[in-house]
Amino acid sequence: MPTTTVTVSLDISADPPVTVSTQNLIIDSTGDQTINWVPGGSTSFTFKSLEVITDPNPITVTSVTDSLVIATDDNEAPGTYTYRIVVTSDNVQYSTDQSGVTGGDPGDPTVENKED
Repeated sequence: MPTTTVTVSLDISADPPVTVSTQNLIIDSTGDQTINWVPGGSTSFTFKSLEVITDPNPITVTSVTDSLVIATDDNEAPGTYTYRIVVTSDNVQYSTDQSGVTGGDPGDPTVENKED
């Protein structure tokens, strides 16, 4: 099963404070794909959750630890799936949501499934 890694960064002065290295992750190969989210940047944090906002979705979060989120994307049909990552730093939660914006904002990170 192919694996893709996305780096997550936290900047508490930015909006949104949590960003990803690949804002629109494109999955070209059909079938199961593992996606790993790992910490990056200079601000330390731990992962709290990853939620796929688009419903229904082909992405199943299989593990969330302090330093790694693992999900499986079955990529059986084309589509774009918006997600939200929440992290914790100094007992405060931050996410990929922009302030004052609910999930599903056009700026949210996505996984886009394309078939060969």
